[in-house]
Amino acid sequence: MLRQYGVPFEVLDRAGFVAVEPALRDTQHKFVGALRLPGDETGDCHLFTQRLAAMAADTRRAAALRHDDPRLDGARRSHHRRAHHALAR
Repeated sequence: MLRQYGVPFEVLDRAGFVAVEPALRDTQHKFVGALRLPGDETGDCHLFTQRLAAMAADTRRAAALRHDDPRLDGARRSHHRRAHHALAR
């Protein structure tokens, strides 16, 4: 199917996938091989999700500051304003 749609790929044996991904060295016995897609740009999933979570948290904080939310008492509102100003710098 990959060949049919022109997707570049490599079939790797154990030595091949360990050469590409050394972190798999200790678990290589669990695999017989691997399929590598050199054009796939998935990136660092952990880093992506951590930064996405931080951006979501910042958005929630900013939204809370923009609205007069009666659930926020004076101390919490003041804390959120200070946090917002620190993030804006």
